[in-house]
Amino acid sequence: MSFGIGALCFYLTVNFLKSQQVEPTKILVEVKANVPKDDIFYVYYLQEGIKNWSDDNSSYLRIKGSNEIQNLHFTIPIGKKINRIRVDIGANKKQLPIKIETISFSSETGKIILTDRIDSIFKPNIYTVKDKNTYFTKEKDGRYDPFLVSDVNLGSRLDKLRFPARMIADKWVYLFSLVLTLAIILTLLYSIQPARASYFSILFLTIIVSPLFVQFAGIQFEQSNLEKRELSKWPSMGSLIEFPKKFETYYNDNFGLRPQMIALAGQIKTNIFRSSPKPELAQFGHDNFLFYNALEDEVYASYTNNNRISANDLASYYRMFRARKDSLAKKNIKYIKGFWPNKHTIYKGKLPASMTKQIVGTKSLADQIITYFNTKEEQFFDVRKPLLEQAKDKLLYRKFDTHWNSDGAYIGYKAFCEQTSSILGLTPFHKDKFNIIYKNVRSGDLTKQMGVDQIWGYNELMPKYNLKDEDFNFAVIPDSRFPPGSIVTRNPKASKNMRVLIFRDSFTTQLVQFISLHFTEVVYVNEIYNENLIDLYKPQVVISCRVERYMLTM
Repeated sequence: MSFGIGALCFYLTVNFLKSQQVEPTKILVEVKANVPKDDIFYVYYLQEGIKNWSDDNSSYLRIKGSNEIQNLHFTIPIGKKINRIRVDIGANKKQLPIKIETISFSSETGKIILTDRIDSIFKPNIYTVKDKNTYFTKEKDGRYDPFLVSDVNLGSRLDKLRFPARMIADKWVYLFSLVLTLAIILTLLYSIQPARASYFSILFLTIIVSPLFVQFAGIQFEQSNLEKRELSKWPSMGSLIEFPKKFETYYNDNFGLRPQMIALAGQIKTNIFRSSPKPELAQFGHDNFLFYNALEDEVYASYTNNNRISANDLASYYRMFRARKDSLAKKNIKYIKGFWPNKHTIYKGKLPASMTKQIVGTKSLADQIITYFNTKEEQFFDVRKPLLEQAKDKLLYRKFDTHWNSDGAYIGYKAFCEQTSSILGLTPFHKDKFNIIYKNVRSGDLTKQMGVDQIWGYNELMPKYNLKDEDFNFAVIPDSRFPPGSIVTRNPKASKNMRVLIFRDSFTTQLVQFISLHFTEVVYVNEIYNENLIDLYKPQVVISCRVERYMLTM
């Protein structure tokens, strides 16, 4: 009887394990590089049927300069075949030589690592000179756009990462099935009470031994490193005193099933206890709000009011903008400057107590700047007031993201039109001119920062505005004259026959759908003020705008 049940168990286990497959969800691109100065890297991808590089098909990362090798992570979707990849290695013209050790591609089903063979797959463009594994970036004809672009052969290799794969090799399927079958047979051979004790003993031993078994058997399938850091490597045999400690560090980073355990722990903390697995990056506030809290980023100094500047620095800041305005006026170009508020500013009451305690005083850097510019009768647009008023009744910023949603962007757009009316004379489109569609989302850039794909049990309604009268809508067009990440729109039926150049960050992206309705052509450049681009484009209006935490770098 017991052997018959054991045979049935063996058959069912083998068939079940053979049917299990890993379904890849995305491809992780990892660039291991030394980037000496602050910069922005992009990874662009050309999917099947797409011919031109586009900001819509890209992933970017803001990099803090360091003398150490950093692991830079980007994600690309797997829905369609990927033909080519482009790695843009920065927008900082003052960047020092960049050293790239490896470029790798991975999903839950495999990994491709390029080390010494990087240049056999990725070719530098004319703004990049390669010497061994070091890349020297340069300007050419007044333009700076260094990148590496892959050949067409990479696409076929990436295909292997896109499709489901068996979780466990056949030999391990049979071995596991055999062990489980023997355990069941032995259990049935004993009386009920001893069998219960044996069962729990076997289960306990299985749990204890599984990590070692998985590691040394080599059956652990690939999973993205959610910690976004380089894991320890096997230590060299140096001092016998230091080796045990180094080995312990290595083992703690590399024991079997560790990535799966970390992912599970993150899901439990986030979804059950509403606690952040990485409070140094993001924290839960009230009403399921997540807030960005990276100490090394400007956001921490911004929301705590620790970035306020001296009177001399404030005067210098004002003189910089005044000099730009005067210089552009000589070319008959209008200049507008201002900022978009932090999520922390508009939803200050939703901050967790641990973040609220860090706030110093009541006056922010934005308050300093606005007050000073007002004394000089110099405009610096500030859309905080209408957002603060309407945030009491509406969700204007995404709960799981650092950015505002389209409802918040629309309010910011209306306030921008009102505050710049003496210069631009814009009449904002009324809300009833749009079809507003809402979709459910359970993730954002902050959930990704925490290493969690989505948060269960909560759906956020994210609005999308579509102009009802398509005849007056704009089109996004490719234009290779501008840096990667730029958005160029044309609208022949716009009320203002003007070319506008906007220096911005990602926060302005939600405003494209509104601002581009008013002008014949708008170029949104994802970088700070650049006179070379102004001379190249020759716009009638230049706008400098960034999110509040980056006000000092416009």
